[in-house]
Amino acid sequence: MQEGLYFPNFGVYDLNADGNPDVLLVADRKEQNNYADLLEKYSISVYALSDGNIMLTEGSKGYIKPAGKDDIFKFEAPKHYYTPVSEQDILVNPNLIQNSFWK
Repeated sequence: MQEGLYFPNFGVYDLNADGNPDVLLVADRKEQNNYADLLEKYSISVYALSDGNIMLTEGSKGYIKPAGKDDIFKFEAPKHYYTPVSEQDILVNPNLIQNSFWK
């Protein structure tokens, strides 16, 4: 069964094979300083495990997964199939209402 992207270790990855780095995966935000030259030259998305938003299935390597409280992301169907409407959009257009799953 396919589980998504597998990262064998922390570091820089070229996800679209264009020869330019796209993603920097680090354990802690402080480590991105080691990649300052690349971050300045390329538009790289930085993901740090210490932020608590993602996790790797095997600790410092593995499939990347969203993480929440206690490193567990709980998918809520059908709520997470929909995107909430921004409050600004609702203010600008009074005909818009918030998606019922996001009230």
